[in-house]
Amino acid sequence: MSLRRLGLLAPVALAVAAFFAPGGASACGCGEFRGVVVAHGSSLYGVHWRIKAILPRDAGPHSAMFDFSIDNGSESGYFTSLPRPIPRALILTALKGSDIDEFPEADISGLTAGRVIRLQVEMADGQLLESEPARAPERFRNRFHWLRGLRFYDVFFPEDQEPVQVTALDAQGKVLERLDWRP
Repeated sequence: MSLRRLGLLAPVALAVAAFFAPGGASACGCGEFRGVVVAHGSSLYGVHWRIKAILPRDAGPHSAMFDFSIDNGSESGYFTSLPRPIPRALILTALKGSDIDEFPEADISGLTAGRVIRLQVEMADGQLLESEPARAPERFRNRFHWLRGLRFYDVFFPEDQEPVQVTALDAQGKVLERLDWRP
């Protein structure tokens, strides 16, 4: 084989090797992504959860990808992505989860704009749950500037309750966005 032909095949071979290498998977969920933990905590029953920002070398230069996972022995969780730069119009994302672990609990998780200081989750029975979305650790905000304008959260509640509304509030208590799931 000529050196010229080998030179043409080298990028293809590298791409195939990178796809199958441990730690370098695609968005299909077929492997572990490199990333940094931007938020973590425990559920009502002490099950650990984490939100990981996928590093640009795995997500791509124009995409911000996040892995929301629950440490329940299986691979429960989901991915979400945003374009980079992060749209200024972004205020709140929210995804309801159920059957997330062996305990009778469910959750709502997502990300918010940095100016969102507090979330209120209204349940169908009128109960109001409050949460303060977390900023990524400062060392990651300094290294990955696109994390600076985001906060992250995971709110747990008993599985027999049903959330009907999530409200994002700023530091003065002004409503920035409200997501409503009422029938």
